[in-house]
Amino acid sequence: LGALGLAAYIRAEPAPAPADLDRAVLQTYSLLPWRALSRSAGWMHELKLPNWAREPVLRFYVAMLGIDMSEAWPRKLSAYETVGDLFARRLQPGVR
Repeated sequence: LGALGLAAYIRAEPAPAPADLDRAVLQTYSLLPWRALSRSAGWMHELKLPNWAREPVLRFYVAMLGIDMSEAWPRKLSAYETVGDLFARRLQPGVR
């Protein structure tokens, strides 16, 4: 929930001023158990994905965060065992 909201906030052009954010949303965010959510996200980040789930799960992650896979090595999503592996992916030689 927080990642989706943050991704939408970051991609918004022009970025909305904090005063424009809905107070109800801010109050709801303050009620969420952030420590438990963070630990759950960390656990999921390192969870080894079965072969059949790698493509759809990682495709969603790539789309949600706008990751440019043309720079990645390897480019094939099924080569990454975890979301963490994708996040710490190597780049093609000479890209940066």
